[in-house]
Amino acid sequence: MVTWMPPTTVKGKRSIMHEILTRLGAVNHAKNMDVRTMDVPFERILEWRPELILTGGYAHYGPEWFLQRPQWHAIPAVRHRHVYKLPTWSTASPRVASMSLFMAMKI
Repeated sequence: MVTWMPPTTVKGKRSIMHEILTRLGAVNHAKNMDVRTMDVPFERILEWRPELILTGGYAHYGPEWFLQRPQWHAIPAVRHRHVYKLPTWSTASPRVASMSLFMAMKI
């Protein structure tokens, strides 16, 4: 799962993140949302039970934000510390290849 700002904003099937996750063989839990980004209720993220969370490089929060909030510990990605922040240079630009490699290494 890829989050943006705020942490409950996820990347839907119209995003480059969805394309990358799909090509890497990962599951984008927001794959049925016909949008780029969408804020979802925390309860939906609980239902999805993501095993990996990637946050946007420019997000004002990172892995420690999730780890400091007990309610997020119900999510496997947080419980197992599989939460990573993308580099700030990770944008939909020619750098997408490097971003994809970063994501593949975390997946």
